[in-house]
Amino acid sequence: MKRLSLYFFLILFSFQAPSQSGDIKEFQIEGISIGDSLLDHFSKQKILNPDSFYEYKQSDKFYHIAFNSTGNFDQITITLKKNDTSYKIHTVGGDIIDIKIEDCQRKKREIDSELNQLFGSNAERIDAGSFRFTGDETGKSLFYTIRYMFNSGDLVVLQCKDYSKESGLKDSLLLDISSKEFRDWLHYEVHKGK
Repeated sequence: MKRLSLYFFLILFSFQAPSQSGDIKEFQIEGISIGDSLLDHFSKQKILNPDSFYEYKQSDKFYHIAFNSTGNFDQITITLKKNDTSYKIHTVGGDIIDIKIEDCQRKKREIDSELNQLFGSNAERIDAGSFRFTGDETGKSLFYTIRYMFNSGDLVVLQCKDYSKESGLKDSLLLDISSKEFRDWLHYEVHKGK
């Protein structure tokens, strides 16, 4: 496991942003931004053979692919639109997996402080607190979330995932950038406005 003291340094320098920018497309995780073509970062062969794949049952307009990372995150997750041969990126997220929840919370506070300075008044910071992960039938898994909402409707999420032992999942830290188009689809088509 990577040293935790190194995580914060690596996250901040893999999440690049021009100071006080209002355009979410300028922000990067592992050098990747929403709006980029994934072909600029991976070969078509790699894109067609990701380490994992997820498609929504409710609607197949978008799908997620993930790659194990040799960079600063353990995994990079990308959202693409079905049948888009340009492979335009609609979300990009980085996960640090198997981090103790206490360390995750501490790192989340540190990263939040940095994000707040980077985004300034260009994004509304929303501390969503904790909520139960509905994918865990025990109801014991909690997610602790901070969101940065841009006027464009694009979103940055910073989250600690505290999974129950019964779930079999490992606690993790997530940093994610999502486009308004993907968020609207998720809200109105997948979750039907709930």
